[in-house]
Amino acid sequence: MARPYNSKSSFSYPPRYYPDHSTSLFDDLRAFVAQLVRSLVRFWRERGRRMAFAALLSLAHRLRQNLTYNRLLSFPHLLVAVWVVVLLWGERWAFHSKVESCHWSSWEKWPAGAEPHRVALVADPQLIDPHSYPGRPWPLNPLTMLITDNYLRRSYNQLQWQLNPDSIFFLGDLFDGGREWKTAHGEFQDPEWGPHPKSEQKYLKKWHKTYGEWYWLQEYARFGDIFLNPWVKAGAGQGVGKNRRKLIASLPGNHDLGFGDQIKVSVRNRFENYFGEGNRVDVIGNHTFVKQSTELRFLRGEVQEGQFKHKIEELEKAKFDDKPNQGNNAPELPTILLTHVPLYRPPGTPCGPLRERSPPTKPPKGQTTPVFPDHRNAISVSGGYQYQNVLGEQDSETLVQKVGNVVHAFSGDDHDYCAVTHSPAQGNVPEITVKSISMAMGVSKPGFLLVSLYNPIDPATGKPLNPANQPTLQTHLCLLPNQLATYLRYVTFALLSVAVLAVRAFLVPVLGLTPFALDPLDSSSAHRSGGARRGGGGALLPTFKAKVEDYDEYALPPRGGGGGGGGGGFSASHFWNGGSTRDRSGVRRRPRRQMVQRRVVGIQIVGMARGMGGGRATGRGHRRVGGSGVGRRWCGGVGGEGRAED
Repeated sequence: MARPYNSKSSFSYPPRYYPDHSTSLFDDLRAFVAQLVRSLVRFWRERGRRMAFAALLSLAHRLRQNLTYNRLLSFPHLLVAVWVVVLLWGERWAFHSKVESCHWSSWEKWPAGAEPHRVALVADPQLIDPHSYPGRPWPLNPLTMLITDNYLRRSYNQLQWQLNPDSIFFLGDLFDGGREWKTAHGEFQDPEWGPHPKSEQKYLKKWHKTYGEWYWLQEYARFGDIFLNPWVKAGAGQGVGKNRRKLIASLPGNHDLGFGDQIKVSVRNRFENYFGEGNRVDVIGNHTFVKQSTELRFLRGEVQEGQFKHKIEELEKAKFDDKPNQGNNAPELPTILLTHVPLYRPPGTPCGPLRERSPPTKPPKGQTTPVFPDHRNAISVSGGYQYQNVLGEQDSETLVQKVGNVVHAFSGDDHDYCAVTHSPAQGNVPEITVKSISMAMGVSKPGFLLVSLYNPIDPATGKPLNPANQPTLQTHLCLLPNQLATYLRYVTFALLSVAVLAVRAFLVPVLGLTPFALDPLDSSSAHRSGGARRGGGGALLPTFKAKVEDYDEYALPPRGGGGGGGGGGFSASHFWNGGSTRDRSGVRRRPRRQMVQRRVVGIQIVGMARGMGGGRATGRGHRRVGGSGVGRRWCGGVGGEGRAED
């Protein structure tokens, strides 16, 4: 009968323990760090110290092996030293020597004691960005940006530290795709009359989605890192002289804003907020610099009024006699016009011998003036989406007339050097189009232009002290290294290095040259591994097995008397030579002491070989002939000689 169910049973289940999750993340992290430290300490006490000591010994031994005279002056080390010199020349010394040759004292022709104001004009840095080569794959575009930035940085650093100009003007096109990066505020739609070219329309959606205001700010910081920071560092230790230093980068180019009526207002406002007003006037070195942007607002009469000093003061303390003076007695300084787009010139106007892309056409015999028209040596008079190679003819004449007293004009945009003198309608103004400073703008030798200004004036009257026909400025084109040619030299030298190393590796066993690689089986390394070396030569374990090739082991002794010479006796050379053997290379190898037993057609010889060079051996034997009891005794002598006796 079954036991009745009792609900008050004395059996109880063991209590269950749940993990405590009340600890914080900080406590868990602290416990993990403590456990890690304890594990590291335990490892250091057990094996870490021995491993570190062994590693130091190995390192010291390797240093001792490599710091020998023969190792330091070995051929591979000399080749590495040559490579270091080649790289220093291509990446540092070439820039230094090029800029050093442009020093002010080497070309300035001012009177003794003159203190000119020195200006550097930098054109079209045009920082490479995704707009530059939109079809290139990912690795090539960042690599191009890195290479061109390094070139700009090295060139500009040499310009600052060696030439140390008083003022620097940028002539536009600071960025390559600045006008394409969407603004955070304002309208950013292309006008109906100026759509993008077909080659760029497929990238517009990606550009507007990926590259916006934040990307433009990154490009602005990139420009500052390359150009603004070196200028600040160069002027930090100049003391009083740093007050006359200026850097003006407010002149925009068509890649920064666009051109003419295709400029977006939001893009223009963003540029001017960070770089300053594009159309502005500066008085530097007793010259008036007038800058004209690509928007041409100056020609439309949109010129800001003069800015005067404003301050708030009490009425009874105010001075009303301090009024701005704009009378006719103010001195008229020579004017220098800065514009990104060159002024108009007739098609085919030659640019002179300093133009890189194509030299001027040689004139016919007897002609002293340049060939005109010379389209190969000229700037093309053309235009397209958001660009125009030269200003319009009427715009150029109006600009020169409104500015007035223009003694020289400087421009950019073309990327190559061009020097022209304009027509009388444009005031016979000489103009220089400055080379681009970037290596990616289609010129093999980039550069910048140096301008030296000297126009002393009388502080009392404000009139110039120089004669009226005396020039007040001098210019000099400074060329930079051809980086593509430098890379070609690197490739050529690399191929030459590989060929020389291959030839030397082939000649090492032929001429018995010392190999560059260390012997891994040297005695010291074997000693460090814990093995004792026998004979001071081979490794602890055998690395090859010699093959015995003693073919006269079973040779019969001679029947006749002992002949003369070492081989006239018993021909078993294995016995008489102390049991020596030959390996594959033919080298005879002999043991120090061993018992040799040979059986040769009924003759049993027991001998003892001593030493390495064939010791003393004796032997006896009987030879049965035809079953009779007649026998002959063989007596072995010294050195392998023997005779037979009855």
